[in-house]
Amino acid sequence: MFTVLFLQISSTVNLVFTVINLAVIVCIVGIGSFYADLTNWTQSPGGFFPFGFTGVSSIPVYYFVLSSRLQSVFMSNYGGV
Repeated sequence: MFTVLFLQISSTVNLVFTVINLAVIVCIVGIGSFYADLTNWTQSPGGFFPFGFTGVSSIPVYYFVLSSRLQSVFMSNYGGV
């Protein structure tokens, strides 16, 4: 009996805080859009994405490979503490 009541209250509180968080995010993005300077997104020397999507997507791959190598070295040298 109490478990069901507490689960309902917890679910309602979670929903309320989720709605508040989403409202804050929407307000921040909405207000910030009035201050955006669209000339920063135009093609200028160097540009906004000088290496395109491939340059941006290669960074996470690099760090994944680097961390995998460091983990394997650590596991082989120290036996995985």
